[in-house]
Amino acid sequence: MDDLAYELATGLENPVVNETGIDGKFDLDLRFTERDADSVRAALKAFGLELVQGNQEMSITVLEVSRQEQSVAVPRIRNPSSKALSRSILFRN
Repeated sequence: MDDLAYELATGLENPVVNETGIDGKFDLDLRFTERDADSVRAALKAFGLELVQGNQEMSITVLEVSRQEQSVAVPRIRNPSSKALSRSILFRN
């Protein structure tokens, strides 16, 4: 289910947290429109799962681009242990 949460987060362009408590691997055939939360909700409902909006504190890592001599972009990580309150989507059974 964690893999499903990751895939949903990618498709919805929003964090998705697995709150089902279900472990293991499953083969689900979900058909929904990308970036359409209502379409995802309908697809999940067929399997007894629910997609709800919520807020949750989570750790984040910020990747910044630092400009140096000759305009060479150098990525660096800032505040790797910082936390932010993120608007997230939770799915649960």
